[in-house]
Amino acid sequence: LKAAKEQWNTTKNDYEMTLNADSQVIPCEDEDTSSLPQMHFNFVPIGKLDTCEPNTFVDIVGVVHETGDVQTIMAKASQRELRKRELGLVDNSNCVVRLTLWGEEAANFDGSQHPAIVIKGAKVSDFNGRSLSVSTTSSVLLAPTNVPEAIRLKGWYEHEGRYANFETYKSEMMGAGGSSADGANAAGGCLGGWHLTQDLKASGVGTNVKADFFSCKGTLVFLKKENFMYQACPTEGCNKKVVDLGNGLFRCEKCARETPNCKWRLLLMAKIADMTGDMWVTCFQDSAETLLGETADNLGALKESQDETQLERVFLNSVFNSWLFRLRAKVDRYNDEERLRVVVADVKPLDHVDYARRLAKAINDLAPSLPEEVTEYAA
Repeated sequence: LKAAKEQWNTTKNDYEMTLNADSQVIPCEDEDTSSLPQMHFNFVPIGKLDTCEPNTFVDIVGVVHETGDVQTIMAKASQRELRKRELGLVDNSNCVVRLTLWGEEAANFDGSQHPAIVIKGAKVSDFNGRSLSVSTTSSVLLAPTNVPEAIRLKGWYEHEGRYANFETYKSEMMGAGGSSADGANAAGGCLGGWHLTQDLKASGVGTNVKADFFSCKGTLVFLKKENFMYQACPTEGCNKKVVDLGNGLFRCEKCARETPNCKWRLLLMAKIADMTGDMWVTCFQDSAETLLGETADNLGALKESQDETQLERVFLNSVFNSWLFRLRAKVDRYNDEERLRVVVADVKPLDHVDYARRLAKAINDLAPSLPEEVTEYAA
């Protein structure tokens, strides 16, 4: 038992205990646990996270509104594969924040029933404005029955919250000072946090140090079939293009080695559109597979067999479908010219009921600014 080190201890307790190799942990079998101390929380509303400094730890209670797929990334320092899953947490402050789970917790998480979740000591980041992650010192309670705030929020979500339009944090939206085509500030998105393609073309988008992120409903109107896939190095963590030596071997210049096989990687250019315009976006492996409805391996087999008819059918079946895109916008310099590059960070099937509700709310919000004869006709 020793005095707590504040920079490492997130419990706000003056003391901490350290276990060593000789320590023993014995479960308490007593049925009466009423005398045991309970975990205490100092919850911060999701809508107030912008008042919290990055790299601090907070207690959060929310409802899982969105559940992303498990992703595998490579840790830069250790070069180990890590599994992660992003959740969208909401509360009655009508804000949504991204929470990242790691490891087994990410792999085993089931958010299909939109459970309430409590995190003791979630780490705050300024990524995308504000986001949260579960660290090794965090405690996660899923659908707790002894936390009144979680029970109240779950009831609110079931009766009201699931139909609400949630705001996201500003740096997920527009670059500072960005505006829409009509001069109105587009930071919040006119569809309850969703944006229009015209918002990404506003002045200042992508010019910040960090990229700007947008959520946008878009319809695929064109897919570039030329050079949409390539043969890549099969080494784990390396996706560099290989050179076919013509002798049954493939050479990767990055790894400086030759292998008898390779893997197929997708790099798809797509044009998406909505009622305000269209734009080109870049789709990498996961998002490209989702949009095309086929895996890279299957598409590679079609390409190797020169089955152009089947490949053409895949592309034809993919266009004019609508999706919910998560877009990353950043200005890059290419050949001494600056250009805005938009990459698909995530793509999900469009919930048409949710989209219709957002449209209806946008129309209602717009109604007071319309001429009386228009609103009278609509009524």
